[in-house]
Amino acid sequence: MTGLRLGLAQGLLPADPDDLTPDLAARIRGLGVSALLTHFQVPPAALRGRRGRRLAAVLRDENLKIGQYAGLRPTLVSQDGARRRQSVDAVGEFLRTASFLGAGMVVTGCGSHHPDHPYGPARENHSQQSRDLLVASLTELAGRASDAGTVLAVEAHCLTTLDTPETVRLILDAVDSPWVRVNFDPVNFLGSLPAVYESGATIRHAAEVLGPRLAPAAHVKDVVLQPDLVLHIAEAVPGEGLFDLPAMLDVCRRMLPQPATLFVEHLGPDDAARAIAHVTRVAAGLGLELG
Repeated sequence: MTGLRLGLAQGLLPADPDDLTPDLAARIRGLGVSALLTHFQVPPAALRGRRGRRLAAVLRDENLKIGQYAGLRPTLVSQDGARRRQSVDAVGEFLRTASFLGAGMVVTGCGSHHPDHPYGPARENHSQQSRDLLVASLTELAGRASDAGTVLAVEAHCLTTLDTPETVRLILDAVDSPWVRVNFDPVNFLGSLPAVYESGATIRHAAEVLGPRLAPAAHVKDVVLQPDLVLHIAEAVPGEGLFDLPAMLDVCRRMLPQPATLFVEHLGPDDAARAIAHVTRVAAGLGLELG
């Protein structure tokens, strides 16, 4: 046995929480997952009441829970004080709603100085000023997460301020709160050909560096190299790319706080069953039973 369980992101999950019906919940549970990563496109305050209670009841009847409540694109590194304040308050609202819904954590990126994309490239993302602003934002949010009793898990990405395992560790060490952790998503660190071709080494290195700052959660996906100039690295459905899934599962078993949830993500509506079956099959080959 292991302390790992399967979760689902995207795929069959609706954008409107009212569309998560008992029949759909039963279908999702039938895939073998027990936790969800939701991206509901409704204001978080709308779920702190009747709609949220209905949703929680539907999930409870199928022994499902919201493991990660997501869908926010904040700008926690903005040099515009008012804009950064708005983002901190928005994350705070998500933490309050996650607590109401009984979600295990809120997961969010830190934003970008790119004008159009929250994970877009910008030179300023990698500056000391952006790191300092992010520490300030996360330090305040640590208090709000503690008040809500809900972990805030940040999503790293090689194009944002949370660009490398070393940078993430420095930032979270500066925040120094058990309520602010990093979601383990090593595909997001694959920014070069060596990193992709030797993804097992990248996975192990990331986990070793992040160590005690890891959240009890990981995102499972795949990665492909596309034949376009200059270099195009794209995400893919698990089992359809180059990512070292056995290394990922082994690291999650050994190094994530237990129990931990592995969220299979970036799926289309028809991908969920195939992707989950692949992850389960690879885990079984390693002697892992995913609860």
